[in-house]
Amino acid sequence: MLVATQPGTTDADEHLAALVATLAGQSPPSELQLFTVAGEHTWLRQLASLPHQRAVVDPSEWIRVAETIASLRAEVERRQRMSETTKQVDQVLVMSELASIDAQDDLAYLLSKGAEYGVRVLAATADTGVERSELVDDLSSRIVFALQDEEASSRLLGAPWALTLAEPGRLLLQLGRRKEVEVLGLHLSEDGRRDLLASTGVVEPAPAREEVVDSCLDQDPIDAAENILPDAPEHSLVEPVAASTEELHQSVLGDETGLPAELDRASATNANGQPEAAVRPTETINTPPRLEAGNHSLESQGSGAVAAAPDIPPRITRLLTSTPLVVNCEEASVWSEKGRLDIGQSSPVEVLLYLAAAPLMHQGRLADWDGVDPDTLLAEIWAPRARSPENRDSGQTWLGKNLSRLEDEIKRAAGVLGAEIVVKRRGGLCLNGDVVRSDIEGFMAAVERARAAQGKEQIAAAEQALAASVPGLLTRVARTPRTAGPKIELYRWLGEPHWERAAKRLEALGREAGMLLGRAYRDAGRYDDALALYEQLLGDDPLDQRAREGLLIAAAGTRDLVQLERAWQQVCAGIGGEDDAETRSLYDQLRHRMNGHSSGASYARHALGVTAKGRVGPDSR
Repeated sequence: MLVATQPGTTDADEHLAALVATLAGQSPPSELQLFTVAGEHTWLRQLASLPHQRAVVDPSEWIRVAETIASLRAEVERRQRMSETTKQVDQVLVMSELASIDAQDDLAYLLSKGAEYGVRVLAATADTGVERSELVDDLSSRIVFALQDEEASSRLLGAPWALTLAEPGRLLLQLGRRKEVEVLGLHLSEDGRRDLLASTGVVEPAPAREEVVDSCLDQDPIDAAENILPDAPEHSLVEPVAASTEELHQSVLGDETGLPAELDRASATNANGQPEAAVRPTETINTPPRLEAGNHSLESQGSGAVAAAPDIPPRITRLLTSTPLVVNCEEASVWSEKGRLDIGQSSPVEVLLYLAAAPLMHQGRLADWDGVDPDTLLAEIWAPRARSPENRDSGQTWLGKNLSRLEDEIKRAAGVLGAEIVVKRRGGLCLNGDVVRSDIEGFMAAVERARAAQGKEQIAAAEQALAASVPGLLTRVARTPRTAGPKIELYRWLGEPHWERAAKRLEALGREAGMLLGRAYRDAGRYDDALALYEQLLGDDPLDQRAREGLLIAAAGTRDLVQLERAWQQVCAGIGGEDDAETRSLYDQLRHRMNGHSSGASYARHALGVTAKGRVGPDSR
């Protein structure tokens, strides 16, 4: 199996590590042996201490890599010569980057002959050369994350669909010659890795999930008993979305895995927690590692202030070029150039996220935003949990302590910053842009620039706006019941109607960024690029009138009647065959006039005039 992603991302390595952990959690070392080729700072290398490992080699040690693969080939040849049909131990070659392997002849032999004799290959790659090479033909199954290379997508899947995977963590799975299926991928959490190693007697078990969450939460005098409602209902806390091993098999391996049965065996007996020598052949480990769905970003790895080997989201990376810290409003985290800060979830962090998301409430230019009224912040965060919400002095004290602790937490995790995190602007509270920025504020600023851009600057500005899009407002956190400590509900304000509208506005801004880029592509005569973008927008929301009309206009700009007809069929499929008179009229006019203009650009300009008739305001398609 090949797990592929685009250059600069670690989705493939993370997902392959989750798959290997699942296999190790279901088979004892007496039935499964791993031969791993992975660098020091990779997800697969974190599984190096599994007793299943027979070799763990750095890809830079090319002689040892070649020897390892050659030994596996020799094992296949030995098994070929054996006359008896007794079951053999499964041997699996696992590689964090297929492009780093030079032993092509031996590897090709394993791919063509090994599976028949219980020697298999699992590989990840973020190299477009591998993805486009003929080597792909020898890998019977593929897991493909978002790609930017159409040829690579076609080589892997037989279709360019990997270019349309916009949501983090989404992947396309193809088993053999079956049709590809879109599912949500998983990655291994730090707690899950420790649990898996603990089940084999390698390390001590990780603390219980509730303990991990509670240790991150605010339980000091900031939310002291006198400030909390004594009979508050059972509230919930925030922690990353999790998924079970069974869900991993359903979403990634499916009912028929495409892998030999030995690697897809259900667990039957719990392990005794001892090292390999004490594991009997009939035992299985059956310790499902903790896996997390969606965005493939690293958890905090240990007690350091910054997560090791960070996979910083691209939109966060761009903002870090202009400020030391960035608040990620999708997953309630703070990032520096070294990675995600280890600050957990608490009342101070909730205040930070509230201020980071608050620009969504402002409808004008960001330069005219005055920040958050402190009384509004207290009413939405402090008052619902306070014993005496009418006591304004108590609220001000609570806010002051939270801001002070926030400063301490950020400085502990990121080092000396030299300035305050939160400042006052015309009486309102806001983030200090010299120290920390919100990804939402950065995105809104990028959309403003794209709206104002003219001429040759339109495409670059619109591309930057689309790249800066924030997928959602705190959509990467979930609430679970809390069994101990003060009953504090973090992010309760998200359920208020105006915050629900703010989340929808964020989504609308994302679509506006796409529409602005589509229009810029059309204005520049890049109709094929515009078509691809409008197809994606229409796929996300088939009822979006702007996307339907933009797709038709872009298709007409190509001066290709086949493209126009194809676009019309997509529109009809999206609206379920319903008769949309306005869109039908546009299509008829485009088709009728298509041969009456000398160029796609001149016709597209005419089409804009047709669609703008009778409407107020600028055309945003």
